[in-house]
Amino acid sequence: MGLEIAEFMLALEDELDIHLDESNPFEPGIDVTVGMVIDLVERKIREVERKIREKETAEIMAVDYPQKVFEQTTAILAQYAEVPPQTVTPETLLTDLFADVKRWRKMWRVNDDRTNEMDWVLKQLTLSLNKLDRRIKIIFVCWGLSVMFLAPFLIWLCIGRKNGNIGTVIYFAFFVPSVFWVWRLGRSMFDKSKRFPPHNITVSQFAEAITAHRRRFLAPDGSPISRSAIELRVIEILANTMGMKPNDIMLTDRLVQNLKMG
Repeated sequence: MGLEIAEFMLALEDELDIHLDESNPFEPGIDVTVGMVIDLVERKIREVERKIREKETAEIMAVDYPQKVFEQTTAILAQYAEVPPQTVTPETLLTDLFADVKRWRKMWRVNDDRTNEMDWVLKQLTLSLNKLDRRIKIIFVCWGLSVMFLAPFLIWLCIGRKNGNIGTVIYFAFFVPSVFWVWRLGRSMFDKSKRFPPHNITVSQFAEAITAHRRRFLAPDGSPISRSAIELRVIEILANTMGMKPNDIMLTDRLVQNLKMG
């Protein structure tokens, strides 16, 4: 293997955090192309990803994992509630823990992966626990909208022809309270959980929902790197090694014959 090719392979290992087992992974006499190197790198990356997924799966599916999630969740909640973690029990209600709503809102201003995950899980948990209540509110909102628009119009239509002033007064007497009522009900129904801690949810329920969420997807850190991203990264490393421009390198270029790698 030429010096430049060896330097290129070492750069791939360092930059992509992979290990190329063989000093020369290609058979003698083969015209190695850039595409073939990318195929090799992708196989190694997929092996690393598979090992990571297996480790994550084993960890997330372990018997003691729910307890770990509970301890992590408790630590975060206690930090923002400004209380000792040992005072938070599985039966502690979020509303009791965050009696000061300002501390609850402060927690959601931190935009990181952990709080984003907690926010999403909490919304789903709130919806699942209040499906019936939500449906009732939707029915009342629809009924309120019909009262708000239809009933006043019918009153104005019946009375307004005889006495326009009385019809107008009656119309707005129905319309304005209906608007206010629908606005209040709609706000309470669609209010984000970031504003106020949801009622009747304990720390234990919250932690169990986070555990279920992670076990459902088993890939909390995102999707694997794409083939196109691997191609771009390998070509960029090759260009830096050879002092070339990435646009001048093609997947069909041969390392020795075309790129003059000795």
